[in-house]
Formats: sequence, C-alpha cells, structure tokens
Amino acid sequence: MKNIYFVFYALGALFLAYFSGLYVGTERAKRISAELSVDNQMQIFKIQENVNAETFNRGTDDIRNSLRKKYSIAD
Repeated sequence: MKNIYFVFYALGALFLAYFSGLYVGTERAKRISAELSVDNQMQIFKIQENVNAETFNRGTDDIRNSLRKKYSIAD
C-alpha cells in the first residue's frame, strides 16, 4: 500500500513540475516578446526624432527647390 501512495505522490510531483515549467516558459516568452517590442518602439522613436529634427531645420526654400528640380509642369 505504501508503494502505491509513493507512486501517486511521485506522479503528482512530476505533473506539478511539468505544469509549473510550462507556466514559467510561457511567462518568459511573454517577457522576451514585450522587451523586443519596447526595443523596436524605442528605435522607431529615435528614427522619428532624427527625421523630425532634419525636417524642422530645413527652410521652405530648400523644399521648394528640391520639388522644382524633381517635378516640372509637364509631369
């Protein structure tokens, strides 16, 4: 009888270890995904900051001349 209880406790411990490992793995994957998302968003903000600074520092004459060179009335 003691052997049967031991087998049941061992199986219970194995199931508990399996499901807790599954939970920990899922949470780790969620954390890594969130960190990657934040890193990507920060890179996008840096790119937007550089583009906005460049756009803000340009004058209207520069934009007008570049458009005049690219497009003509025939286009």
